[in-house]
Amino acid sequence: MDLYSTDPAHYKGVTVAIEPRPSGSTDPAVTVPASLGKTENERRRFAGAQFAAGSLAPGTWLISASFRRGDTLVGQVTRTLGVQ
Repeated sequence: MDLYSTDPAHYKGVTVAIEPRPSGSTDPAVTVPASLGKTENERRRFAGAQFAAGSLAPGTWLISASFRRGDTLVGQVTRTLGVQ
């Protein structure tokens, strides 16, 4: 997942976790720490993580990337994934 900021200092102290959850649920099935890597553009970062998608039951899942600075949620992006 690509992240953009007008000020690269905004990334300082930010951690990222990927959290898949079944549609309609508020509780993630698992929380997977993600790495936040630099790119050729100093204002852009890439967050990446791996988890066993094959372990997800068939149905619609919401995959969220949660961005925290300490215990404070500073951003979240959610995408829909259909598992057959």
